[in-house]
Amino acid sequence: MSERRDLRRRHLLFYLRVFNTTSNQLLGWVVDLNAQGVMIISEKPIQTGQDYELKMDLPGQIGRKKTIKLTAESRWCRPDVNPDFYDIGFFVKEISDEDRQIIESMISFFGFQE
Repeated sequence: MSERRDLRRRHLLFYLRVFNTTSNQLLGWVVDLNAQGVMIISEKPIQTGQDYELKMDLPGQIGRKKTIKLTAESRWCRPDVNPDFYDIGFFVKEISDEDRQIIESMISFFGFQE
């Protein structure tokens, strides 16, 4: 399958928790991300093609913030190599400029280099 995203996602050095803000339930943990998309690993599958209001914990406080919020559409959900988990891909639809800059800073500082 060809790479269809405009920006390459970057694997982070540690997992960040992601919550569904509507239900306040833990959805999973960030595996990789960029300002346009995020992949999480989850213990439960989710419905694809739906918008989710997500809140992501930050690795400590960045500026005045400990979390960022975004609206993302679930694009795919498939079993992980570990049969106890699912990999879920989201397309970021709405995010504040400040939170986008935080993601870009985290990728630069914490992400693996290519």
